[in-house]
Amino acid sequence: MNFFYRMDVYNSDIDDLVQETFLRLFNYRERYRPTARFVTFLYLMARQVQIDHFRKKQRRANFLEVFKKEPSENLNQVETGASEDRKVQIMNALDTLSDEMRCVVVMNIYEGLKYKEIAEILDIPLGTVKTRMFHAFQKLRKVISHEN
Repeated sequence: MNFFYRMDVYNSDIDDLVQETFLRLFNYRERYRPTARFVTFLYLMARQVQIDHFRKKQRRANFLEVFKKEPSENLNQVETGASEDRKVQIMNALDTLSDEMRCVVVMNIYEGLKYKEIAEILDIPLGTVKTRMFHAFQKLRKVISHEN
């Protein structure tokens, strides 16, 4: 926990990262060789978890910046042509997703639900939620980049 605290991880994320570190430690236990100190192996896992956390956080921030700009429900409101075009482009890109992918994207991005909550709501494994989000992001990026 101190490692993550000193690496500028928010307190609310520290417990999750510690848990993820120990899950990875368990999953990669066969790779540990007694020639190296166990603490070295543990910190290697913690560092990898921390790097993945910051990458995910950056990708999510970039994605949220684009997709939070959804069309207004107030049809009387007049907006600039450029932002309206962008909103239409995003909505069109969302329409290209399958129902399963669109559902997890909307629940996560627009509703603010965590992957675990989405998995419980949809009664699917957490890994399936992550996979759907990954593929949805890839498809959305591809669709949006082709429209530009």
